[in-house]
Amino acid sequence: MSLVWQHYIQCNSEAGCIVACKHQWKVRHDTNAFGAQESDAFAVRDVDSCLNECAGAPGCVAVDINVYANPMICWPHFKPEDLEDRNVFRQIGTNLYQLNGSCASSKQTHLGYPLETC
Repeated sequence: MSLVWQHYIQCNSEAGCIVACKHQWKVRHDTNAFGAQESDAFAVRDVDSCLNECAGAPGCVAVDINVYANPMICWPHFKPEDLEDRNVFRQIGTNLYQLNGSCASSKQTHLGYPLETC
């Protein structure tokens, strides 16, 4: 299991400085969870786009991503109970990304990451 959360500072003479951050994700490798619906699947082509879609979707708490599927399928979870131990199981090649924290600001960069001014 690992956490994904990065902050960085962007500065220029015209706009000043901003602190940008990616949302925080707990990654459970080779893990899947019951509860995601095919009808809710995000039409994206890479992991970052999948995570951004979930972070921007009201109520999204996690995504399952099958790293071997081509094209990639991003299966969102909208119910916290999907992530309970009784609903989580081992599946080689699928990673479960659980949204653990997000930035407070609603401003966004061209990459979709929330910004906070400093």
